[in-house]
Amino acid sequence: MPELPEVETVRRTLLDRLSGRTIADVDILAPKFIKTPSPEEFHHRVIGARIEGLRRRGKYLIIDLSTGDELVIHLKMAGRLLYMPAGEPLVKHTHVIFRLDNGDHLRYVDLRHFGGLHLLGPEREGDPERAGVPQGLRTLGPEPLTPSFTPDYLRDSLARRKTRIKPLLLDQTFIAGLGNIYADECLFEAGIHPERPASSLTGEEVERLY
Repeated sequence: MPELPEVETVRRTLLDRLSGRTIADVDILAPKFIKTPSPEEFHHRVIGARIEGLRRRGKYLIIDLSTGDELVIHLKMAGRLLYMPAGEPLVKHTHVIFRLDNGDHLRYVDLRHFGGLHLLGPEREGDPERAGVPQGLRTLGPEPLTPSFTPDYLRDSLARRKTRIKPLLLDQTFIAGLGNIYADECLFEAGIHPERPASSLTGEEVERLY
């Protein structure tokens, strides 16, 4: 599954290509991948919208549209976003095609069928659950690369947790973006057994983990 670094790489790769482009049309080849709203409303709302920016939150990609909508994409296990000329043949498991005003395509491809797209309107600020904001996005913990995520914050957070350290690092409500690969690598580099209770880590071990 793509984790924070891979999703951030996708964001940076697509940012310059997508910024300022207008969605001229969208082909929804597999409606089940449109999670919110209905595929018909999704189609209606994205056509004519200009792409203002591309952000990442945890493992989610968020495309800001000129309409005030946010297009939220989670790649899950095997999802991909492919930017390519319109004439390129479709690869297998292409489910949604955004036709851009410059003639290029942004294609959503998902081999394992676990991912999906949400289109969220401005009403998400008032009542995120009713507005269709995915629960995983609503409950994300802090990002590990932000200024507020300090050694002291990590130490205090771990001290209150009796659970094993690896499952805790995988808990997206505790810290956003880590999966099996990076949790394993972090613990290995820090010399911490993944079965250790989080609260048992010493100050030095927390520093190494951080």
